[in-house]
Amino acid sequence: MNNARAAANQVVVLSDSRYALRWSAHLALTNKGRHLTPASERGAVLAYSLVMLLLLTILGVTAVTTSSLQEKMAGNLRDQSVAALAGDSILRDGEEWLYTQTSRPTPVCDDIYDSTNRVRSFNCLPEIAAADDTWWTSKGFTPTEYLTQVSQQPRYVNEWLQDVPDSPAKSLNYERGKEANYYRINGWSAGVTDFVRGWFQDTYRKRFN
Repeated sequence: MNNARAAANQVVVLSDSRYALRWSAHLALTNKGRHLTPASERGAVLAYSLVMLLLLTILGVTAVTTSSLQEKMAGNLRDQSVAALAGDSILRDGEEWLYTQTSRPTPVCDDIYDSTNRVRSFNCLPEIAAADDTWWTSKGFTPTEYLTQVSQQPRYVNEWLQDVPDSPAKSLNYERGKEANYYRINGWSAGVTDFVRGWFQDTYRKRFN
């Protein structure tokens, strides 16, 4: 009797094992078309990660390039602004020198640097716009106050234009000193760096009588 029961239990166990194997095989066949295996999932994550890393790298390089370009643009704008301010300042220096003169300075034609007479005749100066740095630094006059934040100190040259009589009827024969004297102040400046140059002009009128 006991042998019969043991044989029956063994048959049940074998039946359960076979059922479990068939069920496992059924699940494997069913899931084969629906889900990726663990090995396939690891490869997809790697590819996805590489694509995301590439996109992040492109975004980072673009951000750095844009930031560098904006920094250069801001630097150039600052350079130009400093040159413009220095040029405006040097024009005021030229006007101030004429303002302090009590008698009419005689225009000269030589290129010799003369601190006592800073007026050149209009027909003796070279083309101011075409003058290079060497000419300005050797012939131009420096400001009264030293300027900081510029690569080179600005320069100015006062240019006599003409004397206009008080009355047109006296234009052929008029008394000296009874006229308005017109001058052109030419200014030259540099920015924070040597990459920027500024050339400025202003007209100044004064009576010495």
